[in-house]
Amino acid sequence: MLRGWVVERGIGSPVAGCRIWIAQGCAGCGALEQDSVTTASTDERGRFTLPLRRGLVSLRVERSGFATTVYEPVDVSTPEVTLAVPIELERSVDASVLLRHKSRPVVAGFAMLLPVASDAPPVLDPRAPRSHTQMPGCSERFASDGSVRFRNLTEGRYLASFMAEGLPLCRVEFTVANARSTLPTLLNLGAGACVRGWVRDPRGVGVPGTITVSEGRGPGADASAQVARDGWFELTGLCEGPATLHFGPRQDPSGTTFRVSRTVDLRDAHVQEIDVQVPARMGTTRGTIRGLRAQTRSLALTLIRKTPERTVEIAAQVRGDSFFAPLTEAGEHEYLLTAEEDGRLLRQSGKVLLAPGAEARIALARASLAVRVSGSPAQHAGLFLALAATEGDRVGALVRHPTDSTVPDAQGVVCFEELAPGEYCVLAAHEAREATLLGRVNVSATDTRVSLTVAAPQVQ
Repeated sequence: MLRGWVVERGIGSPVAGCRIWIAQGCAGCGALEQDSVTTASTDERGRFTLPLRRGLVSLRVERSGFATTVYEPVDVSTPEVTLAVPIELERSVDASVLLRHKSRPVVAGFAMLLPVASDAPPVLDPRAPRSHTQMPGCSERFASDGSVRFRNLTEGRYLASFMAEGLPLCRVEFTVANARSTLPTLLNLGAGACVRGWVRDPRGVGVPGTITVSEGRGPGADASAQVARDGWFELTGLCEGPATLHFGPRQDPSGTTFRVSRTVDLRDAHVQEIDVQVPARMGTTRGTIRGLRAQTRSLALTLIRKTPERTVEIAAQVRGDSFFAPLTEAGEHEYLLTAEEDGRLLRQSGKVLLAPGAEARIALARASLAVRVSGSPAQHAGLFLALAATEGDRVGALVRHPTDSTVPDAQGVVCFEELAPGEYCVLAAHEAREATLLGRVNVSATDTRVSLTVAAPQVQ
């Protein structure tokens, strides 16, 4: 018998529900018998037991959400083997990218993925074989919507190469860390658009920093560049279509943290020159915050001033139920407000009027949303829900990520608490499928509940 147990790497907690595959063969022939395969599952303590006989033995461990681990064949001379140390599984993530050329999906081509660096495989026990994390499929064809998905990626650096007929080769290096991937959500395989220009303050002096472009249908920055000390920047290889240019966040000499944004219309094989003006400090405002929870540990407020030329985001300083913020315009103006409470994004409904030297009162409104998913419990297996902000007709940044707490309960209901009133996108993600937009919902006033019935995706 082969006895052992499985734990999560770096944490040591047992991993239940692992599928253990063992193939056995003849030591003299030097090959495994593919028809001699035995399987077992780990219990709630992560332990397993498998029948074993003398000869060559190969072990394979699989679990959803973890990278598959394979043990190279080893010659076993005794039918009783107990592993001295546990088998460690490393969590994995999937990374997806949309491929475009002149705003159209690129559907004919394939992608290659290679690790940039990898650690040497560990040795569990002198009587056990060496193990290695199975490399995800190194070649993936483009899907019908122009997307490519790399599965079961563990922490590390990767090099992805995208090849399509008649288009230049595109290579992207990205990292996977903390269950997240830095692979861009959108890539242009053509000549691409170019944006360049200057970042200056009101005196015409260049302001160094980082400038990024958010483009496509998903959240996040798809391209970034460093602004030189004289204020010059240049971004190339961008996808055609509407995009948003961001400078910052940056802290000025007075301690003010701000970010400047403006929209651009990108065209393939076209150079667009843009000047970004960093705002000057025109005064300050202070006030009080209503609606704070007694257990609130931290609150981050951001004031947003939108004009036809640009959007300026200013970080306010919060102390208790009071706030202090510099303003970049003289006179009274309307500001939007976002609030992040203990790491959770809240959105202020409506606008607030602020002016330098004046005091203001800000109320943090909260609501809850209940989403009922139709279908049987079997259809809910592996289904997660998530909430995202709305940016016009696009899906914005995630407000609630898909976690164990967003799985439908026995009645098919998922509850999202501590939401700010406003419009949200409801997304469904299945462990084996892409996230899909189920619909949009308006969450109304404080402490109200809104129910939405949607059809569960069919799992093939």
